[in-house]
Amino acid sequence: MRLKEIYKKYPDSWVLVNVISEDALGEVTEAEVIKVSRTEGEIHEEFSKLPDASHVAIIFTGKVLEKGQSFSLGIIS
Repeated sequence: MRLKEIYKKYPDSWVLVNVISEDALGEVTEAEVIKVSRTEGEIHEEFSKLPDASHVAIIFTGKVLEKGQSFSLGIIS
């Protein structure tokens, strides 16, 4: 399923997918849906049960930030 279709079919959801194809930047372009949930924890629980998660991704299809919100990312090495 194309990524656009996943966003349309499962709005405001956490989606665990098996990655089928990526673009040149490594972004998922096509994937097979493994599990869909409204809660992040349920997806992480399912992820932890997978025997091989080398081509698996977790996608959130809702809004990450509302207008006026911001975030910062700090990397500690």
